[in-house]
Amino acid sequence: MKALAIVLNLVLVVVLIYLIFDNGLPKAKDWGFVLLFLSPPVSSLIALLKTSGADGLIATFIERKKLEEKKKIQDLKHSTQSH
Repeated sequence: MKALAIVLNLVLVVVLIYLIFDNGLPKAKDWGFVLLFLSPPVSSLIALLKTSGADGLIATFIERKKLEEKKKIQDLKHSTQSH
C-alpha cells in the first residue's frame, strides 16, 4: 500500500509539472496556486519516504552524511594532533 501511495504521488507531481510547462510557466501571481497544488503530494512523498525506517532512502542518506562529517572531523583532529 505504501509503494502504491509513493507511485501515485510521483505520478501526480510529474503530471502537474508537465501541465505547468506544457501550458507555459505561470505568471507571478499564479505561483501561489502552483505551490498549493504541488505541496501536498511532495509533503506526502517526504513523509512516506521518511517513515520507512532505517532502510528508507532519506534516512540512509542522512545517516551516511552524518558519518562522513564525523569521519572528516576525526581526520582533522588526528592531522592537527600529529603536527
